Amino acid sequence: MNDGSASNASRADALIHSTAVHTIFWTLLILGIAAHLGFALLGGNHLATPFSGGGDTEKYVLLAQNLLAGRGFGYAGVPTAFRPPLFPMILAALMWISPAHWMILLRALQFLASLFTAWLCGHLSARWFGATAGSAALVIGMLLPTQIYFTGEVLTECFASFLGIAFFLFFDEAVRTGRARALIGLGAIAGVAALERFNDAALAVIACSAVLLWSQASKAGGERFAPRARRALIAAVACGVVIAPWLVHTLVAFRGHALYSTHSGYAAVEGVIMPLGRTQPGESPFLRHTLGWINDDIETNSPARPEFRDEPALNRGAWRLAFSLWRKTGWGLVPIEFQKLAAFWLSADQIEFTQRLSWRNRALRATGVAAYWAVLLLGIAGWLRLRRTHRGIADALLFYALVLTALHLPLTMNTRLRSPLFDPLLASLAGGACAPLLRWFE
Repeated sequence: MNDGSASNASRADALIHSTAVHTIFWTLLILGIAAHLGFALLGGNHLATPFSGGGDTEKYVLLAQNLLAGRGFGYAGVPTAFRPPLFPMILAALMWISPAHWMILLRALQFLASLFTAWLCGHLSARWFGATAGSAALVIGMLLPTQIYFTGEVLTECFASFLGIAFFLFFDEAVRTGRARALIGLGAIAGVAALERFNDAALAVIACSAVLLWSQASKAGGERFAPRARRALIAAVACGVVIAPWLVHTLVAFRGHALYSTHSGYAAVEGVIMPLGRTQPGESPFLRHTLGWINDDIETNSPARPEFRDEPALNRGAWRLAFSLWRKTGWGLVPIEFQKLAAFWLSADQIEFTQRLSWRNRALRATGVAAYWAVLLLGIAGWLRLRRTHRGIADALLFYALVLTALHLPLTMNTRLRSPLFDPLLASLAGGACAPLLRWFE
């Protein structure tokens, strides 16, 4: 009789814990959805939200307006490859649909994209760790501070995050199975991401390399280099098909003097002079004095000197200056690179150098950074767990992280650059770290 009572009490206790977990899950999920919606509504039909800290919004809007006006993808009637094309094209389409309320339409799309991003985080985590982890990752993805913040901004990050987590879904399947469908999807998503943000161009290279090195199908079959190379080639071709129109356009527009982007040299010079990409007092004048121009000189429809309209020449000159600055700075680059890494991986740029922002904005960012640190730690724990069960994909993800970090080191590094590339992945991995604790409650 006592044993039966104890058993019933145990089952009742488990039910209570399970109900509590589900209540917390739905509460946090609804809170996350409300936060995304709130930031979207805060922006409304304005370019910036009350929490915006500045950015490249006006540059993308001007490009979109020029496209809509029939002036082509450029400034002052001259072609440009200083910005990637996809986001301005989206803005131009929305301006055409609703000239007066396109910003509301954009934020509605970004709100939906943010929800799908979180859902895909849960889907990927469930694939790796099980349903409980998937539920945890869904909530974490919904509550990621960067994802909430960018829902209301007229910037590339929200769509880039969606493309980033979609990339990982195909990345995981391609590495683990080597199926043609996954390889084609992987390459196509990498191509679209490269049109959304220039630093995403590395995704195709990383994807092909990971398939070549860690494809489970190739290893299981004892295959040699040629079959693995064919798999990598499938992904590369799929990416090439997506990105080819932009490459052809750039080649024609610049008569063979540019292929993909004219922004890299400028970013390399910024990487020494303003390494965090957050313009501080005195930095822009010093950059203009050192380089001879800044982005505002070319990203405008105002009349300018002819040399400001030769972007390939400006890019080559910027790269020459960057190499010169690296030689002159020497070992002084070491603390600069540590500062970049702290900004990139720890969001130190959201705590330092924010004095010009309001105290509310600074407090909000500091809270977001603390939440991100928690997700980062959980993500690392989740990766360690993944390595015990799916070592190939875990090693491929580590390769992804190391290569992307290394490729950014010569350039500017900050939270905005990291967020779409890593935050959704960290949410998926963090779900795996949370799952054992949630199972204990259940």
